[in-house]
Amino acid sequence: MEEHRNNNAPELGKTIAKDFLELIFQKYDGNYSFSIKDLRLEKVQQQQSNIDVLLYLRNTLYKGPNVYIIIEDKTSSGESRKNQLEYYVNRLQKKNHDNVIIPVYFKTGYLSPIKKEELEHRELIVIDTYDIYSIMVKHSSNIQQDVILCSWWEHFYEKYYKNVLAIENLTITEHSTLKKFQAVELKGGLEPLFDEVSNILMKQFEDTWIMKKIKPQGKGQTSLQIMLTKDHWINVDKGVSASINFIMKRNFTFTLVLQIKTEPHYPQNNLTSYEIARLKNVQKMFKNYMNQAGLRN
Repeated sequence: MEEHRNNNAPELGKTIAKDFLELIFQKYDGNYSFSIKDLRLEKVQQQQSNIDVLLYLRNTLYKGPNVYIIIEDKTSSGESRKNQLEYYVNRLQKKNHDNVIIPVYFKTGYLSPIKKEELEHRELIVIDTYDIYSIMVKHSSNIQQDVILCSWWEHFYEKYYKNVLAIENLTITEHSTLKKFQAVELKGGLEPLFDEVSNILMKQFEDTWIMKKIKPQGKGQTSLQIMLTKDHWINVDKGVSASINFIMKRNFTFTLVLQIKTEPHYPQNNLTSYEIARLKNVQKMFKNYMNQAGLRN
């Protein structure tokens, strides 16, 4: 029985890989129409020039274009640089003018509808959690016979697929409590949760405040913020602005912070001594006003 499993494992892996390739070509909306039977996989490279996976498929048809598929495998992380996949495509295109290059954003974890729409607008092929599940579940009975595939499938189902379902089934009302969410671990679910909470809390300020959502920048920032300000709080002539920032941390705690910064904003280590002194004077003025109004307590 064990020998039978090992013999079938490579064929099952090829079948699943073929299903993913067919899905990619179904989603591809370029100038060519491809059929798996006309393409032969010639090369698979991993971490080639920072690309997670690079596939090269040779077209067996006369004068048909060959195909490169760039796959960026994302779990809970986003792109390491702006328009990361487009950068790889442009770099590869310089050496392969006559070939078709297909960029694929392979997202194992939660992908918000807004982010998915943005990726598709950039003409990227998006393979999300539901795509992965729909392919793998077709082979679930056979996957049980292969130790490696079975382990990956169970890990994906428990850690990612069930988590995505939990996030998308999450409902928040005006009567929801923080305690309810602090007891729930939703990997990758902080942003959609924050969106719903902030929409409820901030709805009453839409007409009187300028609101801007601040996304996490890099691995160091672990909180989500909405910045509330008003036109007269932004003084370009004096080079300063003020805002109230509604902050949600990873442990589902919330804070309100009064922020006074340069306008336009620059890191403090890039400011001149004059600009720093001017900023500190404005901050001192605001603190004095808050103390007099009893707002700091």
